[in-house]
Amino acid sequence: MASEYHEKMKGLDFEEMENNIEQRTLGDPMSDKYEDFFEAPSFIQSKFLLEEIIKRYPDLENKNRTYQIGICIEVCKSLKLWENTVCELFNINKHTLSKEKMKFPAIVYKMVLEPGRPSEIRSNRESIVKYIFDHRKVGLAVTSLNVFQFCTNEFQMMVSKSNLHRYIMGLKLFEYVLGIPDENFRVKVEEKDIKEFYNVTLQRIVGLHPALVLNEDEMETQPFANRKAVKVYVNKGEQRMHRTLKIGLSRAGRRTTLIGCIALSGDVLTPGTVVPNKTVNLALYDNGYDDSSIKIYNTKNGFISTDIFLAWFRDVVLTYIIKKTQ
Repeated sequence: MASEYHEKMKGLDFEEMENNIEQRTLGDPMSDKYEDFFEAPSFIQSKFLLEEIIKRYPDLENKNRTYQIGICIEVCKSLKLWENTVCELFNINKHTLSKEKMKFPAIVYKMVLEPGRPSEIRSNRESIVKYIFDHRKVGLAVTSLNVFQFCTNEFQMMVSKSNLHRYIMGLKLFEYVLGIPDENFRVKVEEKDIKEFYNVTLQRIVGLHPALVLNEDEMETQPFANRKAVKVYVNKGEQRMHRTLKIGLSRAGRRTTLIGCIALSGDVLTPGTVVPNKTVNLALYDNGYDDSSIKIYNTKNGFISTDIFLAWFRDVVLTYIIKKTQ
């Protein structure tokens, strides 16, 4: 099997792939002359294929991420071949892969994008291929925490190598700790003050690229169902509140709006803005809410590790930032 495909590898024009990569959309079908090679699905073939790519491109790992992804997707076009490659190189079976695939959804449902948004976003193959190159000699399984760490590292590298570091100050996600409603925790303010709170927040959001806004209310997910979710502390200076904000266990009590975003301009919202309603709104307002007065304490079970956040951050935020830096 290996020798047969070794002969076929000799017929692949990698230089042509390289020359065309900038003119073609990642993931587009290749020309017919490459089709035969990608029909066979065996694990041996798929692993051999990647090893041949590395052999023929000894400096591929030193190329930038976009170049690596483009070459890999050009070669590993077949979805079946791609899945087998992942199973083989990470030493996992298809059952395990089927569970892990949920962490790499190809479609992020009801994403808050521009009007007329596409129903699908870029293929999820990119991150997997990146992991294959990074960890192919180590038996690492792909997990949501791996993905988040990868996204964070990529994001920091992009920021450090571009002038965007002047504007991007970090990524913060907000979530609430479930609890029994207690009237003693409720804060009363004037209606005009609440309207002012929303008006100020709205003005800060205006102008933010819609692809960089994740509106939890429109995602049909319930991050509040996890009792061990992220705790949010609202601060006055360096003073921390004596309690965390509480959200009721009832369906009505969980009704909140959560927005996490990254600002690419100094004129818009700084990273990490929470726009809740009802009890949480009032508590934030009463405690002198502003962008610099909130500290986030993440747990591994919090919203920042959920599939929908990872998909949004990888497929929308990173894609947008890469485009802006080029």
